[in-house]
Amino acid sequence: MEIGNKLKEVREEKGLSINDIEKMTKIQPRYLHAIEKGEFSLLPGTFYTRAFVKEYAIALGLDSAQILEEYSHELPSTTEDTTIEYTRLQRNKRNNDLSSKKSPLLSLLPTIIVGVLIIGVLFIIYLISSDYFSSDENGTSTPPASEDNGGDQVKLPPETDEEPNTQKPEDDTTDENTDESKDEGTDESVNEEPELKLTEFNNDQSTYDFTYTEDKVVITFETEGQNWLEVEDGNGESLYYGTFQQSDSPMEFDVSGNDQIYVRYGEPTTLSIDLNGAPLELSDDISSPTAVQRAWINLNQKQE
Repeated sequence: MEIGNKLKEVREEKGLSINDIEKMTKIQPRYLHAIEKGEFSLLPGTFYTRAFVKEYAIALGLDSAQILEEYSHELPSTTEDTTIEYTRLQRNKRNNDLSSKKSPLLSLLPTIIVGVLIIGVLFIIYLISSDYFSSDENGTSTPPASEDNGGDQVKLPPETDEEPNTQKPEDDTTDENTDESKDEGTDESVNEEPELKLTEFNNDQSTYDFTYTEDKVVITFETEGQNWLEVEDGNGESLYYGTFQQSDSPMEFDVSGNDQIYVRYGEPTTLSIDLNGAPLELSDDISSPTAVQRAWINLNQKQE
């Protein structure tokens, strides 16, 4: 039996509809129908496929790990490209932001030019009215001092046997070159800070891109109370599954070598998540402060 038929059969045995499963998993009905028909190409990507199948199985009370293992030959390989195409959406948003920023300035430019011209005309009128130009033509400037010395004697300094100091001062360029060499010597390359960026959000499901240069990646969890928490690595293996308590904070996992991490957690506003010190920021569009959040984090190591 195929995995889609298996899930559909269990759902019908329990008397549940597709809408019931949607409410329990927050997965859109068209994706649930695609899973039951085995049309995995209609789902967003490989990791979404595995995650949706797992959530479907959990909602039906099945052992999700056993289901994934038993039907692994039907599911897409985890090595397939799971990148979500959101570049065009970001580019359109960026262009809209730029146009909205530029348009007020362009609309004010004619007003600014007219204002500058008016100020210039008023300034010229003021100079004319204050006889600024006529004062120079009337010759009101101070007459030059007379060259007649009036019989004043000019005293020369006494002659001495000492020769004047004709030695030129030392060239300061050596010190300047030294300072420049010091500055160049201290200009060492600095590793770029890791960056964790939210790239897509839909119905309390988020996708993040984590860019880093270090060889080691550590994900850290801290809570102010207690949170339901599930963490999986890129192979779908569970790193943590249970209720995360404040007494367990901070909790760290070394996820080096993974291409993607999956995190599912409740009470999101009381839970702090960071990777190598870069914080994971919630979307402003979460449905409520207590809504269960699902996050897929793509790990992208940047070569120095």
